[in-house]
Amino acid sequence: MFTRLFIICIITLAVSGCGGDKGNSTAPVLTDAESKLLIQQEISHWEFAKLKNLGTLRNQLHPDYIGYFGTTALGPDATVATFKDTDIRSYRLSNIKVLPLTDNAAVVYYILDRDIVDGSGNPWAAKVAASETYVKVGKEWKAKYYQETMLEE
Repeated sequence: MFTRLFIICIITLAVSGCGGDKGNSTAPVLTDAESKLLIQQEISHWEFAKLKNLGTLRNQLHPDYIGYFGTTALGPDATVATFKDTDIRSYRLSNIKVLPLTDNAAVVYYILDRDIVDGSGNPWAAKVAASETYVKVGKEWKAKYYQETMLEE
């Protein structure tokens, strides 16, 4: 059993390049302009939701988009519909970073402080660690996957 696990680990390292020469790394790189664009796009998603500019928000989501809000997974249309009935009183993104995955995919991650209530008056978690994965479709970046984890108050 141990031998099989060890061999699987070695193969995984070899395929991923983790055990090789770091000097020959071909890590994906985004330009500063692309990183800034992704950060601005992420901030704009929250602003569009707050201002109820939901058509524009929907256009920035990939057709296969999945958003995990707490324990609920929503597709693009359900995500937009959720924001129709919410009151976003305030929000603030901090410690925003961009992690390139490939030349056509990246993750924007950050801490989100927010004051949001749903249509029934129930508050959303006030502080979350959030991440959104973007993919480049043609010349446009589209949000493909959103996930948030509640942080202690």
